[in-house]
Amino acid sequence: MQHFVPVKFADRFVAFWLDNRPRYWAAAVFASLILGMSVLVEVERYAESGQLRALEAEASRRSIEIMSRTSNGKIMGYLSYFGLTSSLAKDVAVRLLPADTPAMRDSLRFLGEDSKAEGSFIVDKDGVIATSWDSAGISSTGMDVRYRPYFRNAMAGKDSIYAAVSVNTGRRALYFAAPVHADIERASPVVGAAAIRIGLQSIDELLLGFRGYALLLTPNKVVFASTNLDWNFALAGRRDPARIQAIRDSKQFGRLFDTADPKPLPFSLDDSVVWADGRRYALAKAPVAWNDPQGDWTLVLLDDQSNAIGVESELWVWGLSSLASLLLFFLALVLLRNHQIKFQAREAEILAAKNLRDAMEVIAGSIRYASRIQRAVLPDEEFFAGKPPERFALWKPRDVVGGDIYWYKQWGEGQLIILADCTGHGVPGAFMTLIAGGALEVALRRVEPGDPAGLIAHMHKRVQNLLSQHVAGGDSDDGLELGVCYIAPNPTSVVYAGAHFPLFIRDPGDPSGVTVVKGDRSGIGYRGIPPEQAFTNVEIAIAANRRFYLATDGLFDQIGERTGRSFGKKRFMAAIEELDGEPFTRHGELVFERLEEHRGAQARRDDLAVIGFTFGGNHAG
Repeated sequence: MQHFVPVKFADRFVAFWLDNRPRYWAAAVFASLILGMSVLVEVERYAESGQLRALEAEASRRSIEIMSRTSNGKIMGYLSYFGLTSSLAKDVAVRLLPADTPAMRDSLRFLGEDSKAEGSFIVDKDGVIATSWDSAGISSTGMDVRYRPYFRNAMAGKDSIYAAVSVNTGRRALYFAAPVHADIERASPVVGAAAIRIGLQSIDELLLGFRGYALLLTPNKVVFASTNLDWNFALAGRRDPARIQAIRDSKQFGRLFDTADPKPLPFSLDDSVVWADGRRYALAKAPVAWNDPQGDWTLVLLDDQSNAIGVESELWVWGLSSLASLLLFFLALVLLRNHQIKFQAREAEILAAKNLRDAMEVIAGSIRYASRIQRAVLPDEEFFAGKPPERFALWKPRDVVGGDIYWYKQWGEGQLIILADCTGHGVPGAFMTLIAGGALEVALRRVEPGDPAGLIAHMHKRVQNLLSQHVAGGDSDDGLELGVCYIAPNPTSVVYAGAHFPLFIRDPGDPSGVTVVKGDRSGIGYRGIPPEQAFTNVEIAIAANRRFYLATDGLFDQIGERTGRSFGKKRFMAAIEELDGEPFTRHGELVFERLEEHRGAQARRDDLAVIGFTFGGNHAG
């Protein structure tokens, strides 16, 4: 039977490789090792990305633990109660009793010993220590501490924690302070402060519990505690004279900087990957809220990036990837060899060609899969600074973390501006944002740029599958709502698609008010929504100074103290109109001010986020 030319070529190809030619076999092995190394590089990048996410979660957890051990702990509660109920403390604070009254000192000694403190004291309203107790017998009575922020906080009626270097002892310490009230009612006037000084051992122990480096920085970014002792009292960021003088004036560090400037911290806190001690470290940080008037403290964690994937694991990944590549090559040879031996007739040749195509499709599928992994671990393109020229983003989680998230993404030649509201808040909501982010990254690779409705539809299927909510049974019913704006290069319009998410449009000075594009009524990912749920694109012309806004339900659903009603979309739209003459980049904070005025003493109900963008006066639709 006459063979086709491709079959003859396959016969020659097999014979060529099975002809015991060592240099060609060596080339195949070398190519497999190179491919294995490429896979290893991508796996390392993916592992380092996962390490950073885990490190950010660990920083948040340890920040919460620091606050639970201090501002939310037993010592602060006991001290606050003492300042409210102790008649001795009230009399000493207003100088009805003389300094260092024995009964007061005994009470302070009991308070200090029960709290395992180094010292405790009462401060009068002028900021002078009226009575004190110290475990080392060093009296601080008569010392003026009015410059200390903890005294100012106490006189303002606030409990607070302040870390400083003790002027008496020269050691680092935590100062727990609470107001001393004139009466047992918290509404009564504040006549002084009660304070406890505790060594920093508990904070040091918590930092030492982390496998990498851990640092605690003051609001002015001076390292107050660190597992690397060489970094203690180092200054992060710029070291200009005015900033250093402000640190000296605060007297937070005792006499440490009276004659010497703080040394520089050898890396930037603005980077997620830094070099220290000749090694690369992932960096994550989280705020520590201690009611410090200067702002939040900062917990910083550094984890050696070699921990992302160990040397032994690297060798396994490289070896297995190389072996898999070599096996695929051998598989192709075996298939071709079987074709040469088994199929002589034309029909057999056609079947063998089909088998060969199937085998090559397996190989091609593996290559496509590797390409998707590579795209997934590539860093995101930063939002192009000039498109649009003005924008703002307000992100206010109810707790430390939240379920609202926004993205600026490059998509093909255009840009995406996205705001999403995931189910839940706090840690559960944050987990949902990770799932949503993963679904978005997949959708960006699989949907043609310019079709935000298709992007949302693909995200819906991805989230539903990840949560196993596309099949019957199960208790979960989680998902998200989001709005997606696509801006093409040199745009004349914005393409919008929303999943149960409205877009607000305002032309300054327009008496008709605010236009609302409602989007589709369905969210994404939830159980019961058809997997093939479709969404709609809406094209909106870009006019001069036209402004676009997206906001999550946490804004609309917030109940007000005086009205007992939610903030709602009408108040939001009225706020947008009122802001016509304000700088656009301040719209987020100004909307939040109106929300806070409406909320009053009511508790926050949910996370909230508002983003906006405008093309200014240089574009016309």
